[in-house]
Amino acid sequence: MERNLKNVLVISFGFLLLFTAYSGLQSLQSSLNAEEGLGVASLSVLYAALTLSSMFLPPIIIKKTAGVWGNLISSLILSQSSNQGEISEEDLECCGAYDCLTDTTNSTWSERPSDSLIYTLVGVYTASGVLAVLLVIIFLDQIKSDQVETEKEKTSFWSTFLATFRHLKDKRQCLLIPLTMYSGFEQAFLSGDFSKSFVTCALGIHYVGYVMICFAGINSLCSLLFGKISQFTGRKLLFALAAVLNTSCIITVLLWKPDPKQFAVFFVIPGLWGVSDAAWQTQTNALYGILFEKNKEAAFANYRLWESIGFVIAFAYSTKLQVYIKAYIVLSVLVLSMVTYGAVEYLEAKSSPGTPAATKKENGGPHSQETHM
Repeated sequence: MERNLKNVLVISFGFLLLFTAYSGLQSLQSSLNAEEGLGVASLSVLYAALTLSSMFLPPIIIKKTAGVWGNLISSLILSQSSNQGEISEEDLECCGAYDCLTDTTNSTWSERPSDSLIYTLVGVYTASGVLAVLLVIIFLDQIKSDQVETEKEKTSFWSTFLATFRHLKDKRQCLLIPLTMYSGFEQAFLSGDFSKSFVTCALGIHYVGYVMICFAGINSLCSLLFGKISQFTGRKLLFALAAVLNTSCIITVLLWKPDPKQFAVFFVIPGLWGVSDAAWQTQTNALYGILFEKNKEAAFANYRLWESIGFVIAFAYSTKLQVYIKAYIVLSVLVLSMVTYGAVEYLEAKSSPGTPAATKKENGGPHSQETHM
């Protein structure tokens, strides 16, 4: 028992250290490397690679407990920058949903920090990643494997790849594609567009970390909370809550002109976004686990695949469109997601009348194995 607990703690802290660096850098890319869209282009490539890996590798569910520390490090280091001053009304006009695209980067607040600060930041993140690797190598108990298990892994590699596409024959999986992709769209919008055109443009790049801490912290707490209360409320109510909150945030982004004097609003939006994202993540994962209990590996490979495609698309058009257009795109995908999700719930209710969909154990539609006496 103690040995298993030690291994769990080693892996947990390893992931914490590794994704401290990852989360912190992801939040800064659209602002730190804004020239010619290099930052969002790199994120697009990153999630394109994740799209491919989702087709070959078993799913890995990554916690959000890392977004707090990574963003805290970035803000503490970047707050040492000397190019902080008063933002002019002219520059402020280029912030928000109706941003000036390339002109936004000319703002005093959006100027790239000095190379020394960037090297310090990347150095801290690199050290965190190296420490994570060393922690796992030194303290994690090795799992012995023989030739037979190796052969099974080779078979699993290709079977997972094929099973990912075969799983699309299930119409419920196809109907869940918009909802899964929306997870990528909404996260990309907050970390790529809100952080750059609102936070960096109006407050400065050193505030991005603090704002994203608000998102990540509330996200983590609500993820724990929703996992518990979903047993009493059901997933439909939580999905509805997430849709209402996200819609409200998007409308606010469209109507609100960012102003440093309205400081709290910069934190309220990502805070509410964190609540909704927690519902999307926990309930979509639970939904996949319930609907596709017999094919979880293929199902979650599809989950990561379509979520990553959502990220790729969102980051790919990020530098080409104004924020208000991207906000309308995210809102449209949200509406489509709710329609197709509703269709999934309808199919589940129709396939097993009188049986709560949340407690079903099926993957074969109406021919569920749980009714035989």
